[in-house]
Parts: sequence; structure tokens; C-alpha cells
Amino acid sequence: MRYEELCAQLETLQAKRAELEGQVTTLAQSGGDVAKLEATASKLAQVSEEADAAEMEWLELAELAGDL
Repeated sequence: MRYEELCAQLETLQAKRAELEGQVTTLAQSGGDVAKLEATASKLAQVSEEADAAEMEWLELAELAGDL
């Protein structure tokens, strides 16, 4: 059941990462609010770390289950 939870968590985190990447790109290109850009980039780094950790756990569980 943890495997299914991780699948759902990964989908959510990947969507959030894509959203934040878009925001960082837009903010960087606009040359506007640097503080907002830094905060968004920091949030992106946090979400990326969470996604990477969840993906590693998912891969481990998939290997144990024989899915890979």
C-alpha cells in the first residue's frame, strides 16, 4: 500500500515542481520581484528534494516487488 501512496505523492510533487519551475522562469524573465523569485526558487528546491526522496523510495519498493 505504501507503493500506491508513493505513486500518488510523486504525481502531486511532480505537478508542483512543474508549476514552480514555470513560476521561477516567469519571475526570472520579468526581472521583477527578486525576493519572490528567491522564495519560489527555494520552494522549488524543497519540492525537488521531496520528489527525489519519494522517487528513490518508490524505486526501492518497485525493485522489491519485482516491478523493475
